[in-house]
Amino acid sequence: MASYTTTSYSLSPTMSMNNKYTVDKIKYRLQHDKANYEVADNDTSRFKSKCWNVFGFPTEKNEAGRFERINGFVSCKQCYQTFTYTSTTGTRHLNAHICVINFLTNSTTSAPTTVQTTLDNISKNLKQIKLSDKEQHKFKDLMAKWICADMRPFTITEDTGAKHGDFDVKNIVRGADVTSDHIGSLADKYRTELREILKEPFENEAMCISPDMWSDADKQLSYSGLSCSFVDANLNYKTVDLCCRPYYKCIQKVLESYGLNDLTQLHFVSDRGPNLVKALKPYRPIYCYAHRLNNILKRSFFQSQKKKNKNEEQNAQLSTINLDKIKSEDSDLSISSSEDDNESFLPVHTNKKKITKSGGRSALNDPRKLELPDLDSSAQEVIKTIVNCKKLVQYVKKVTEIF
Repeated sequence: MASYTTTSYSLSPTMSMNNKYTVDKIKYRLQHDKANYEVADNDTSRFKSKCWNVFGFPTEKNEAGRFERINGFVSCKQCYQTFTYTSTTGTRHLNAHICVINFLTNSTTSAPTTVQTTLDNISKNLKQIKLSDKEQHKFKDLMAKWICADMRPFTITEDTGAKHGDFDVKNIVRGADVTSDHIGSLADKYRTELREILKEPFENEAMCISPDMWSDADKQLSYSGLSCSFVDANLNYKTVDLCCRPYYKCIQKVLESYGLNDLTQLHFVSDRGPNLVKALKPYRPIYCYAHRLNNILKRSFFQSQKKKNKNEEQNAQLSTINLDKIKSEDSDLSISSSEDDNESFLPVHTNKKKITKSGGRSALNDPRKLELPDLDSSAQEVIKTIVNCKKLVQYVKKVTEIF
């Protein structure tokens, strides 16, 4: 091995990484140009980690024929795998290298005293994958989008089930704190892009905001969500979810972050929830006709078993009442008939009274003269459906006026 000065290996806080080298370039030259590149031992006494039995500093032959250290890197003496390294980096990632693990295992086996290999050393025997900064940033974007789209907790990135495989996923998957911070910066980036996209349809009053509210069954919190639908200058229909925040965050505060300050230029579309009707009353909301049609169809064709049982009980009670009325009327008629037989000398007006009662009985059973609660349940549903359908006419007129 060529000679070199020991001063070239000392770690100094003023060392800077050589910009013309990368880990891949150094590894390639150590493998294919051994005459000009080699790995030198770390002879500094203050380094106590066992990884330095395998790792050293990559060196390059200078014009004088001496090897000088390439600052900012360390390389494996066996496989020439190269990592970035400074005095503040630490050696955790070096100890996880496969060659270091094999060295520790072999040295433990060949030692006079038998020392059992720990499970921790076995679990570290994983394939190492080194990603570039661009790839790591892209992966963080994908993780942030997945957590936001599926409403997952940040700590899912630290779950053991997400880190099972043939390589150490800890080199790729970031922790919960890093992911939550990255989501904030990613959200700011998307808001800036959306401000420019929403500007044109907002100025042309071609935008609809649909607020909705839902409750978290676990935390018992109410949330307010805002969805935006619009048509751009190329007549393309698009929709985007603006936010999902706790209810105390008002709608106006959310829209201001997108540059939508004048709410009179927006059209709010919502269902007929009492809370939303009251909140959106000053902004002339357009109520969703799909909810109304769904309620009509549900009431007409998809009644629950509980409602059916209730209607059957009402029908049974109604039938009992009608039967009692008919029996009482029949008994009255029979009494009047017996009186007619016993008192045949009375005037004919008694027969008129009987005819009047008979006419009253037919009027009572005439469906055209019954009240709505006295009708059969199926007839009541038909009448309610007709009334609800008539109410939809006003929405047809509003749509005609808009277009």
